[in-house]
Amino acid sequence: MTTEGNEDSTVRSRPGDASGPGPAEPTAERPHSGRHLPRHVHMERTGGVVVLGFDGDEAVLPETIEAIGRRLLDFTAMEKPVVLVINLDRVRSLSSATLGKLIELKKQVKADRGKFRLCGLHPDLTEVFQLTHLDRVFEIYPDERSARDPS
Repeated sequence: MTTEGNEDSTVRSRPGDASGPGPAEPTAERPHSGRHLPRHVHMERTGGVVVLGFDGDEAVLPETIEAIGRRLLDFTAMEKPVVLVINLDRVRSLSSATLGKLIELKKQVKADRGKFRLCGLHPDLTEVFQLTHLDRVFEIYPDERSARDPS
């Protein structure tokens, strides 16, 4: 059972991370959709904020981002607007195809009146974003905590 209607609910999709209900932490389980996330991708949903994290560079392939886009449709169908935070703190490089998919995903979120944010960029990635002027395209935050702020 998911708790999507509850503002304080948290839904996590992380291998081996199925916490039970309790006062300190709401019910956490894989959302009910038939669309599952690729391996090495972690999702946490708290209220209208969805945070995606990756276990290294191999997890951030163009097809992974595309699958995330399809999966995100489930959340935006239930709750609009959504704040999507892409946490890249374990990623050191991105292909140009992956950057293109991130731009497409940002457009999808924006079309649903949501917010799309990146956080935790490695200094090498920050340099790439600055050189390509993608730092002007994306909202970039230093860490997940600051990116989660719904304002």
